[in-house]
Amino acid sequence: MKKIITLCLFAFALLLNTQTGFAQMEVPDMSKSTNFKQEVKTLITALNLSDDQTKALSEAYVTREKTYQSNKPVNKAEFEKKFNATIERILTKEQFEKFKAIKN
Repeated sequence: MKKIITLCLFAFALLLNTQTGFAQMEVPDMSKSTNFKQEVKTLITALNLSDDQTKALSEAYVTREKTYQSNKPVNKAEFEKKFNATIERILTKEQFEKFKAIKN
């Protein structure tokens, strides 16, 4: 009888430990992926982008999001600098100034 009780307690302890392990797993934040889409839509209207600029800006944001979603280590400061340089190439000077004002 002692062995059965000990076995039950051991199984219960394992069950609790497993639940705790799953509770600590990181769940991907889906709000970030919808957030960048909303950001692109806002920029399209605020900056009055052409169709070509809209396509290029969307591709840049998708690439940025995929890079952040990948499990590869990324130097965020350096990557953001490259991203901003890409955005600067896509936009006119006036649009880029508005872009910087919106981002800050």
